[in-house]
Amino acid sequence: MNKILGRIILKETGIGIPNLLVAVYDLDPDTKPEEIFGGSGLTGIALPSQGIPGDRLGSVLTDVNGAFEFTFEDKEFQIRNKGEKRPDLFVFVLAPEEPGKGLISRILYFSTVVRQNAGRIESYLIRLAEEQLKKAGLPVPEDIPEEFETIIERMNADDQRENKIADAHRSIAEKEIEKKREMNEEIDKKLEKFYASLSTITDEQKKKLSFVSPGDSVEEMNVEVVKAGIRNIVNTPDKRAPVRGHIRLTEEQITELRGFEDSNGKVSGDKVNEKILKNRGGREFPTVLRRQDPLKVLCQNKSDEEKCAEKALGLISEEEEDNDNIPTLLKILM
Repeated sequence: MNKILGRIILKETGIGIPNLLVAVYDLDPDTKPEEIFGGSGLTGIALPSQGIPGDRLGSVLTDVNGAFEFTFEDKEFQIRNKGEKRPDLFVFVLAPEEPGKGLISRILYFSTVVRQNAGRIESYLIRLAEEQLKKAGLPVPEDIPEEFETIIERMNADDQRENKIADAHRSIAEKEIEKKREMNEEIDKKLEKFYASLSTITDEQKKKLSFVSPGDSVEEMNVEVVKAGIRNIVNTPDKRAPVRGHIRLTEEQITELRGFEDSNGKVSGDKVNEKILKNRGGREFPTVLRRQDPLKVLCQNKSDEEKCAEKALGLISEEEEDNDNIPTLLKILM
């Protein structure tokens, strides 16, 4: 299958010219256009009745946009020469037929160059002057409104083109941004190394001082410091700060502990724990503490039940019993 595509437009405006006849010939090999015409141009044209040296392949009309399309098979240009492999194309453009008009007056254009050994697809773009149309009695085309379907197709094509352009711009921008990001990261790494070289703090000091290097998270370092404090101090009794409290002792307990006083009159916590706190009839010392307002606990008055119990145990005198304003100190149930 062979195809000829083309468009015929008005030279002055570029508007397509409709309803023109395009006739296509396959000339015999080595035939030149001037051999078809005499020395006086179109006046010496060889009319079809006189014979054109070649095969007429056919003709087609231009559409509303001045476009035309013509197809033919190989056998159609091999009528006169069976061994011909490719056609030598020659094109006529003619005005519509009318009574009283001869062939010569209808010719608007003919090929000035024969397309020898034409390809499977050939295209033509032919421009005719406004004066030629007027001379042939043809109307000069104006800008004809496009059909609705044509407008929709053109709008869709424009939209697809804009989308492709936008996608291309986006892709280019993303590559540029990624390139700049990589460049900035490389610069940051070099600056970090440079700043690190200026610092007089050693790696060992950084660990001890909880030093936060440029680019590191202060929040993460703070969490690590808290964890280390819990692990190394709170959960390590030997390093944990002592907690002060108060216990109430009987005269016998005080007498027992006096034998363990040091030069400053103090008794170690181990001895107190050994002699007093653990001597509870086999009962374990409570390990669960209840948090209370210390001022409230220290300053609250004794209840009647507490006074009665202390009197029965001989822990208070009658004079102390009459004094209701003596506060109760922090107690540890024994």
